[in-house]
Amino acid sequence: MRILSLDLGKFKTVFLDYLCGSGASAAGCQYGKVASTPQAIHDLLVTREPDRVVLEAGSSSGWVHDLAVALGIEVQERER
Repeated sequence: MRILSLDLGKFKTVFLDYLCGSGASAAGCQYGKVASTPQAIHDLLVTREPDRVVLEAGSSSGWVHDLAVALGIEVQERER
């Protein structure tokens, strides 16, 4: 399973893209940053093709949740 974890910021979003399950290793993790805009997040989701997105519950999480769901991606939110 490919999981994309997002730390949503006002201007920048930091992401961790990783595989979990059998055969996965820490070497498969990739960190990065994108702008916290609908277009940049959309492009990240389309490019990375995660099975699940994990994001913190916050002021930006609503539209990010809706965007991921519209792309058919499972979303898991965590409270701060």
